[in-house]
Amino acid sequence: MSDTPPNPQPMNGQTLDEVYFALATDWSLWQLDEAPALQRITETLAGVLQVKRASIWRLEGEAPDATLRSLDLYQASQGHSGGVELAQADYPAYFRALNQGRFIDAEDAEHDPRTREFARHYLQPLGIGAMLDATIRQTGQTYGVVCIEHVGGTRHWHDDEQRFLLSVSDLISQLLLYQATRDSEQRYRQLFNHAGDAIFIMDEDRFVDCNPKTLEIYGCSRADIIGSPPYLFSPPQQPDGRDSTEKALQLIDSALAGQQQQFEWRHIRLDGTPFDAEVTLVGLQLKNRPHLMAVVRDITRRKQAEAALRESETKLRRHAAHLGLLTDLAAQLHQAQDIEQVARQTLASLAQLSHAPSSGFLELEPDTQQLRVVATRGFETIDEALGHRLELTGTLTAIALADRQIVTSHDLHTDSRASAPVHHLLRTAGYHSTVVIPLLQGDEPLGALFLGFHDHYKPDETELEILNTVGRTVSLAMTNIRHMDTLAYRASHDSLTQLPNREALHQDCERRIAAMNSGQPCWALCLLDLNRFKEINDSLGHQIGDQALQHVAEQLREAATRLPLTPYRLGGDEFAILIHGQPDDDHYTDIAGAVLEAVRRPFRNDTVKLELSGTLGIAYYSEHASNSHELLRCADVAMYAAKAQTSSIQVYTPSLDTNTPERLALMAELGTAIRDDQLLLHFQPKVDLQRQTVTGCEALVRWQHPTLGMVPPDKFIPLAEMSDLIHPLTSWVMAAAIAALQRLRQHGFDLQLAANLSMQNLGDQNCTHDLARLLQEHPVDPGSFELEITESALMRNPALSLQQAERLRGLGIRLSVDDFGTGHSSLANLKRLQPHTLKIDRSFISDMLEDDADVIIVRSTIALAHGLGLSVVAEGIEDQPTLERLREMGCDQAQGYHIARPMPEAELVDWLRSGHWNAEPQALE
Repeated sequence: MSDTPPNPQPMNGQTLDEVYFALATDWSLWQLDEAPALQRITETLAGVLQVKRASIWRLEGEAPDATLRSLDLYQASQGHSGGVELAQADYPAYFRALNQGRFIDAEDAEHDPRTREFARHYLQPLGIGAMLDATIRQTGQTYGVVCIEHVGGTRHWHDDEQRFLLSVSDLISQLLLYQATRDSEQRYRQLFNHAGDAIFIMDEDRFVDCNPKTLEIYGCSRADIIGSPPYLFSPPQQPDGRDSTEKALQLIDSALAGQQQQFEWRHIRLDGTPFDAEVTLVGLQLKNRPHLMAVVRDITRRKQAEAALRESETKLRRHAAHLGLLTDLAAQLHQAQDIEQVARQTLASLAQLSHAPSSGFLELEPDTQQLRVVATRGFETIDEALGHRLELTGTLTAIALADRQIVTSHDLHTDSRASAPVHHLLRTAGYHSTVVIPLLQGDEPLGALFLGFHDHYKPDETELEILNTVGRTVSLAMTNIRHMDTLAYRASHDSLTQLPNREALHQDCERRIAAMNSGQPCWALCLLDLNRFKEINDSLGHQIGDQALQHVAEQLREAATRLPLTPYRLGGDEFAILIHGQPDDDHYTDIAGAVLEAVRRPFRNDTVKLELSGTLGIAYYSEHASNSHELLRCADVAMYAAKAQTSSIQVYTPSLDTNTPERLALMAELGTAIRDDQLLLHFQPKVDLQRQTVTGCEALVRWQHPTLGMVPPDKFIPLAEMSDLIHPLTSWVMAAAIAALQRLRQHGFDLQLAANLSMQNLGDQNCTHDLARLLQEHPVDPGSFELEITESALMRNPALSLQQAERLRGLGIRLSVDDFGTGHSSLANLKRLQPHTLKIDRSFISDMLEDDADVIIVRSTIALAHGLGLSVVAEGIEDQPTLERLREMGCDQAQGYHIARPMPEAELVDWLRSGHWNAEPQALE
C-alpha cells in the first residue's frame, strides 16, 4: 500500500505556501540547537507531503571522495536518527545529479537513472517507490540535500510540491549558516576562557619543579629548566632599566619573608624570544626548607586575548544590534501588503544597518526583463534622471542576479563591468563604490537592492553576512507577497476563463452598495446562461466545451472595454454581468443585447466552428433586491423565465418569482424515481476513536436521474420536504437501509446503520408502522438501526417530536440527535427525548484547531453527553490532527472525508474487507 493518496491533502487544511510561510516566520526555530530545529523541519515535511520518510544531509569532502552524512532522518514509525553516510564512489549518478540541478524528481525511483543505483540496497528493502530531493545551496555551491521518500508505488511530484521543497531547502541553508556562526562564537569564547598558566617551584634561586605549561611557555625541555636559575630566562635588564638579577633577588627575599609578590616581568624563551608575563611569587615550606612558588601568565597572549575579546564583544554587540534590526525588519515585512511597502521599510533598515548614504530597491519585471525602480533613498539628485525603468543589460545587477551573490564595485570609474547608463549617472553624481544585493526566490531572480558610496568602500565578511541576511529576508517577503497576490487572484478568479468569480461578484456588489450610500448611480445584475451548452460537452467533449467557455469570456472582456459592464463566471456555463449606469430599462436591455451579440460571435478552432447563444435575466439594484445574493436569485428567476418564454432577455418582475417549470418537473420526476428505484444508498463509515475500529455507517440517499445524471441531495430533498413526497422517500430509505444492514451481516460485518429522519416524518405515525413492518420482514437486531433527527427539527415541535421518539424507542431503535449545537434545544427536552447519541455539527469541528471557542463548545458537548450517559459522534473530520484532538477530548465516534467518503454498498464491503480501521469480517452468531 502507498503511504499517501494520489492527491495528498495539505496538513491541517493548510496550503503548501502557508506551511512554508509558517516555518519561515517561526522565530523559535532559530533559537533551537541544530538537531531539534532540523527534526521539526523533517517532521513538518513528512506531515505536509504525507510521506513516511524525510531527511536532511550535509555534503562533506570534495569529489570524487565526497560523502553525504545524514543530519536528521525522520521515519514515521521509528522517529529520528542520524549519522548515516553515503559515498560518492558508491552512487556517482546520484551525486552528479545533485551537482547539476536544484532537485531530483524521481517519480519511479527504481528505474530513474539518477536514483536506480539505490534500488537493491536501499529502495527495495524499505519499499521506497519515489523520491523528491532538493539541494541545499550556500554561496552558490551544493551544501547538502533535503530528501523526501515516498513508501509505496510510484508518485507524481506536482509543481507546487517541488517549489515548496526548494523553498524549504533555502530555509534550511539559512538555518545551518546561522547555527554555524553562533557555534563558532561559542567555541571561541570557550577556548579563550580555558587558557592555562605556568607554575614552577624554586629552592633559593634554582628551579626544582614545573608543570607542562611552563615548558610550553619557555619553549624548553624539563632538563633545560630544572636546576637552572631564573636569571637564565630573563634579559640582563627589565623594561624599567633595573638589573634583572638584582631585582629578582629583591623580590625573592620579600616573598621568602612572607610577602606575596605580584609583578610584571620581561622573560626570554630558550630560543631568545622575549615576552612579557604577570608573575605571582609566594613563599612556602617544603621538607622544612623555604621554597618559592611562581605562577607565570604570559601577558602577551592575555593581551591578545583581551584585545580579541574586546573585538569579539564589539562584534557581538554590533551583531546583536543588527540582529534586532533584522528581527524588526522581518516583523515589519511580515505585515507588508505590497512591494512598495516592503521597499520603504527595507531602505529605512538599510540606513541603520550600513553606512551607505544612498540606497535603492529594484524589482525585476518578468515580462519585460526591465528593472522597476520601486523606491530610492539619498538619490534625490539623480532620481529624475534614473526614471522608473532601467535596462538590465550591462548593469552590476545583471551580474549579481546571474551569479546569485552580492556584487561589489570598489571603484565605479575603473570597473569595466559597470557599462550601463545608470552607472554613468552614479559616477557623474560623485559615487565611487556600489554594492548590489540580489533578491532571489530559489534560483528565480526577483530584483536587487543597491547601495551607493561616495568613497572607496569594500565590505568586510561580517558586513557581507548582514547584507546577505537582508537580501534573504526581503526575498522571502517578496515571495510571500507574490504568493498572497496569487492566492488572492485565484480566490477571486475563475481558473478556466480568468474572469472574476462568484465571490468577487458578491464583493464588488458590496462595494457598489456602499458607494450607493455616497450618491453613486444605480446598477443592474445580469445572469447569462449559454443555450444548449450541455450538447457541446456531450457531443464534442469537455475540451471543446472549455475552449468555448474561454471564447465567451474573451468576448465579454472585449465588450467590457467599450461598454459600462464587468463580466464574471459563476460556474458551468453561467456568467454574471454587472451593468453600470442610470436605472433605465432601455439602457440595461440595450447593453444586455450587446452582450448577447458578443456571445453570438462564432467560435472556431482547428476542428470545429460553433454558433453560440445565451439567455439573460436582469435584476435592478435596489428596485428588485437590496443585496447581491437576492439580486442573483432574482436574475436567475428572470433568466429561467426567459428560457421558458423562448426569449433572449427578461427583466425580473415579482410575478415571475414562483417555482420554475424545471423545479416542478423535477418534483414530479422524484415520485417516479421513488417508485422505479432510481434512488440508491451510499454509506459513510463511522469509527470508534478509542478502539480505532469501524462501528457503523450512515446511509445517505442519492438519485441517479436517467437524463440529468446524479442529482445532488440538496436539489431533491428540499423538494420532497415541500411536498408529501418526503414520506415515501423516507420509507424507501429505511427499507433500503435495513435490507443493506441484513446483507452486511451476511458478509460478516456486525455494524450499526443510521438513516436520517425529516421534520415532517416526526408527525407521521405511518413512519413507525413502516419501521415495525420492515424490522419483522428482515431479521436484524432493532438496536443495530439508528435514526438521526436534527436538533432544529426537534425544536420545531418539541411535543410532537417527543411522542414520535417514544414510539420509535418502543421498537428498540436507537435515536441520535443530529447537528447538535445549531438548534438551541433545551436540556429538559433533550432529557425527555432520551437519545442514545449526540452528533456534533461539522461547523464546530472544521475550525476547532484554530478556534478556541469551537474547542470549548466541543469539549462541553462531550462532557454534557457523557454526563447524560450518551455517546458522542463528531462529523466532518477532514484531517488527522482534528481526529487526534477529538480522541484526546474523549469523543466516542467520528465520521468524515478523512476517514472515508460516502460510497456504494459494494465499495463499502471492499473497503471493510481491506482492513481499514480493523474492520475485518467476524463470525456472527
